[in-house]
Amino acid sequence: TGATVNTQHNAAVAGPATLAAPKDAIPAIAPGASPAGSFPLDVLGIAPIPIGDEDILNFNVPGYLFGGKTYGKVGVDSNGYLIINGGTGNADNSPTPQTLPDPTPPNGVLAPYWTDLDGTGAPGIRVATLTDGVDTWLVVQWNVNLFGTTDARSMQVWIGLNGVEDISYSYEPTTTLGVGTPTDYGLTVGAENVTGGAGAQITGPPTGDYVVTTTPGQPGGSFSYTLNVRATKQGQQTLTTSMLTNVVNGVTTIRTPILVN
Repeated sequence: TGATVNTQHNAAVAGPATLAAPKDAIPAIAPGASPAGSFPLDVLGIAPIPIGDEDILNFNVPGYLFGGKTYGKVGVDSNGYLIINGGTGNADNSPTPQTLPDPTPPNGVLAPYWTDLDGTGAPGIRVATLTDGVDTWLVVQWNVNLFGTTDARSMQVWIGLNGVEDISYSYEPTTTLGVGTPTDYGLTVGAENVTGGAGAQITGPPTGDYVVTTTPGQPGGSFSYTLNVRATKQGQQTLTTSMLTNVVNGVTTIRTPILVN
């Protein structure tokens, strides 16, 4: 059903078919309240983790939602952004802020203050989980400097750990909030999905807290057919299914074992 059997009756061909492409999650960023505003983790005695220049630190964390999917890892880049599900190499480390979206790595970024920053000689990164007794958040805080200077920048990303998407940015008011865009480096404050196909950012430097939301993605279209097979002998046999498509190189092949009694 939905396929054509060949004259030897040992194969069936279905298609061709045009299927809808999958849709990626679409991020958005807008002014909104972070759970506690700029609440410095050093006040709680959270020790800083050193980070250098052009450096990424990966952390395994409790599951969090972004774009309708759950992730259990974050990469913290010295240049003021997070990487959803962690950084994987030098390509994910960039001191040059992108205009989002950009399919060039890094992708899947949460960027509270992406510019050329350096943790050398600065406190570094603080990471903690905080709760108000009802909800819990992963909080990542940067205490770093503009590269080549002692101009401090301090900002936070809050990520909810309660089974719902809850992401926000907050800023230290004297060193970072309302401070002009770094003229030598540029600045991006925004978010991007994990493929780099959709993203959003504000214009200019941050002027308050921001909330990141996403419209979840959708799977692509599907095609199916049904097939009745008749055995020619007993024993272990195989049904081989092959797929040709213009978006995948080569032939996708699946072999399904069938035991004929």
